[in-house]
Amino acid sequence: MRSSIPSLRVSAGLDVVAFTFILDDLVYPDGATLMGQPGGGGPQTLFGYQLYAGQQAAVGLAAGIWRTRPSQQQARMLRPPLDTLPPAFQAAKSYHVAVNPEQPGLEQLLQLRHAAKAGLLSLETFTAASQPLTAQQLQQLASLCDIFSPNEVEALSMLRQAGKAGAGRQHSSSKCRNDSSSIDAGRDGALLQLSQPFLEAGARVVAIRRGAEGAVVHRHEAGAWEVPAFPGTQVVDTTGCGNAFCGALLAALAAGEPLDVAGAWGCVAGSLMAEHLGVPKVTPAALHAEAVTRLHQMLPLVRPLGNKGP
Repeated sequence: MRSSIPSLRVSAGLDVVAFTFILDDLVYPDGATLMGQPGGGGPQTLFGYQLYAGQQAAVGLAAGIWRTRPSQQQARMLRPPLDTLPPAFQAAKSYHVAVNPEQPGLEQLLQLRHAAKAGLLSLETFTAASQPLTAQQLQQLASLCDIFSPNEVEALSMLRQAGKAGAGRQHSSSKCRNDSSSIDAGRDGALLQLSQPFLEAGARVVAIRRGAEGAVVHRHEAGAWEVPAFPGTQVVDTTGCGNAFCGALLAALAAGEPLDVAGAWGCVAGSLMAEHLGVPKVTPAALHAEAVTRLHQMLPLVRPLGNKGP
């Protein structure tokens, strides 16, 4: 592993466009509320991207606007078609989109795939599939993107493994607990079973988001890496942590970072998002130095899964 600090720059064009903006009314389990908060995934994704870039990236947020709950047709406009966006958005280097795995909007994703020739297309699922995807559905979805990032539950729902939720953790309490090599082998195998099918379906990078357990990032030529959540995170609100992870991961990979470092950046972004209510009121530039400090603390904790490499 190696660490690196991004060289800060101002781009002449848009580096990335993220989609969807919703004003969220948040109601927490204890009854507390937080009304009118920027949400929908797009703002949190761009926070993560700018955290990596020290707020020196040129970013865009695309979304439709309605005053009432949108109809099914209008809901699709929360992710406006590329050809309706300003020229600078159409010429962006990279795009990040959140999708329903069963209704991903393949036509628009194909437009974004062609548009992202100079950068990356990142897809994040925002809900579990109601039933496993067919091999064709999985291939159509994964092969369109450079980065595919479901959370653990969403990944299981797509892969006919609904009965295996938590498989990556079950070995820690098994009768093999005293055999660390057996524990690692079984645990590594369970985690790889989550990421490998998406690579085989055509995704170039797979990032399985695992909440408090961190993430697994996997690429054929780089192998798979387990990245823990940042230790000591003072959790205030977990809303948007996965989006922030995706934004920082995308920014790091677009800048040429190794996969393990990019995954660590994602978990750092998620940790900083978790320590604020809603989107942080502190700017990404103000948090950048803290993010770099956390990155250096994280890197020794990142470990390869199974046999590194193809």
